[in-house]
Amino acid sequence: MPYMADKVKFTFNNKQLEAEAGQSVLEAVKQAGFEIPHYCYCPQLSIAGSCRLCAVEVGYRDKNGHVQMMAPLVMSCQTPVREGMLVLSETEKVRRHRREVMELLLINHPLDCPVCDQAGECFLQDYSFRYGSSVSRFQADLKNKQPKKQIGKNLLLYSDRCILCSRCVRFTREISGGAELAVFNRGNQSEIDIFPGWAVNDKLAGNIVDICPVGAMLDKQFLFKQRVWFLQPVESICPRCSRGCNIFLCTNKGIIWRLRPRRNDLVNGPWMCDEGRYGYKFVQAQERLNSCQVRQDGQMRQVEAKTAREQAGKLLEPYFNEHSALQAAVVISPAASCEEQFLLARWIRSRSEKVNLVMGPVFSNEKDEIFKGGFTVSAEKVPNQRGAAEVLKHFGGAQMSFKKLADAVAEGKIEALWLQGGYPWLDWCGPEAAQKLRQAKVLIVEDILGGSLTKSADVVLAGAAWAEKRGCFINDQNICQEFNKSLEPPGASVDDIQMLGRLIDKRKGLSLEQIRRGMSDFIDLPARQEPAAELHN
Repeated sequence: MPYMADKVKFTFNNKQLEAEAGQSVLEAVKQAGFEIPHYCYCPQLSIAGSCRLCAVEVGYRDKNGHVQMMAPLVMSCQTPVREGMLVLSETEKVRRHRREVMELLLINHPLDCPVCDQAGECFLQDYSFRYGSSVSRFQADLKNKQPKKQIGKNLLLYSDRCILCSRCVRFTREISGGAELAVFNRGNQSEIDIFPGWAVNDKLAGNIVDICPVGAMLDKQFLFKQRVWFLQPVESICPRCSRGCNIFLCTNKGIIWRLRPRRNDLVNGPWMCDEGRYGYKFVQAQERLNSCQVRQDGQMRQVEAKTAREQAGKLLEPYFNEHSALQAAVVISPAASCEEQFLLARWIRSRSEKVNLVMGPVFSNEKDEIFKGGFTVSAEKVPNQRGAAEVLKHFGGAQMSFKKLADAVAEGKIEALWLQGGYPWLDWCGPEAAQKLRQAKVLIVEDILGGSLTKSADVVLAGAAWAEKRGCFINDQNICQEFNKSLEPPGASVDDIQMLGRLIDKRKGLSLEQIRRGMSDFIDLPARQEPAAELHN
């Protein structure tokens, strides 16, 4: 039998609640759907108890049933629940304590909410309005004024906004493991800073901005770009490695402004790496393909997607017979969604059982990068290699490696080639392979970025980036995860699923649900989940 934690019952503001023995009052109350205000507490970090805002009154009933309240307030983040405990968070004693704490926290805080990036998602704003006082007794000319500091290539520290919650310090010591940050000096001169000669430049640095509750830590790449209340967060999956971190993709007016981690304890917890955080810019790159093209009279001409699709089918048609099929190959991209991979392979196999299916190149470092807190940056730099492997296995397996394919084209053994791209890099196959692949008599490129291959192609099918469509990836833990559409593809480029679905059903195409029904016998597709909370507390 698995071990089951003992349960204890306690009362919170006259409501009977149940929690696991040893759980803190703050965690138990949050789990029950109620709130105790706090700053320094973060569920993934050690307990500091420094902000003092989560104070509550605690008491017990004696043998005669009389309530005996403890004289001092206790910090709910540090106090474990006990059987029969009485917890009060809205008494006059607690409210007075909160007002005093908020007044102390705001003594040196500048009134710069109108220009602060954190405005709109700032706990200091929210708690000041709900629990603070409308009047400050401290003279403005006596405030400590501290300089803005550059503490990393992507991080700024506005020290005068800092409330010394120490979340950032604990993060660098317990999660990223670099310990670059510390609290220096004492008393009212205390401040967060980096050790001399150090900088916060590791791959998890951007998470410090996410966990800062007051806008002291700022992201240089997002600074003064957008007001957060204009952003539309959409649940998605990071495509920059096979870890598949769950993210919020935040857009406004057709532009991606930032990515933020979305908590999934099975995959990435509440974190993401900076490689993924800032790796979305290829979606808005100048090299994006914004129209389908067909080579006519030696020149590439823009055409409608339907025309390009029909031309691609016409060029491949001579290679669908039994004698010529082995001279054609289709590359299934590990950067494409499972649905796109499945549609392309299904269409090819519906026309010929002998056309070669090949997996596109899988870029990889030597090994995964594992941080102190357990967060892993995958060595594989493609999001869906396992999805491509499952699709290829379902349709008979890959006939050759990508390297052997390039050699076969150069030797004249492969004459017709359909390349499915979707990688976030120009010339993703490398200069040597590209030179060989360009020698194909028929070259069809389905991609999102223009490069040497698209310039040499007979047909270019301009597709949609991951942010511009729905689909799913299978990560390095074999978990199939769904991402959602947040933008429209640029110009006349089209969703690859619509484009490939029309190859199979020319009149209506195929819906995502129809495609997934065809995939469900060999891929364990994700179930729809409740929206996840964005905030770390």
